[in-house]
Amino acid sequence: MTETLVRNFLPGPKENNAACYFNRAEFTDDTSMALCLADALLEREGKIDPDLIGRNILGWALRFDAFNKNVLGPTSKIALNAIRDGKPVAELENNGVTNGAAMRVSPLGCLLPARDVDSFIDDVALASSPTHKSDLAVAGAVVIAWAISRAIDGESWSAIVDSLPSIARHAQQKSR
Repeated sequence: MTETLVRNFLPGPKENNAACYFNRAEFTDDTSMALCLADALLEREGKIDPDLIGRNILGWALRFDAFNKNVLGPTSKIALNAIRDGKPVAELENNGVTNGAAMRVSPLGCLLPARDVDSFIDDVALASSPTHKSDLAVAGAVVIAWAISRAIDGESWSAIVDSLPSIARHAQQKSR
């Protein structure tokens, strides 16, 4: 990317409730939460720690004032408020059907091998659990991470795409 391209970026459009808070060349809340996940994975040397992931996301949300800026979805708001109140992630309820976990899951796709489908689903579900525990949310996160992992392994795009419906169904059924 050239300096000229960066200088020509525009700020988020004012009429967009979430994007209006971002200046040109800034990344979104989704990327911020992916970095929170990546930081937790680095801190625990690759081990998935849902409580640390939740605290990292909450820390970002508080620093960014995400609760007041309307950049969090309803499922994330409920979960992060519970985490802020000291509730462990394991005690959080399956509280919605939004797909926010899929937005931040790319670091897992880069790190997790996709050889054992059930272990892969379990790991993605665990990493998603601070804010998204529903079967639909987990299935969405699994297909994104699965596609990334398979691409890194050198799988063809058509083979990846062909595998996604069955991976999504399996992840959804396993997460019920």
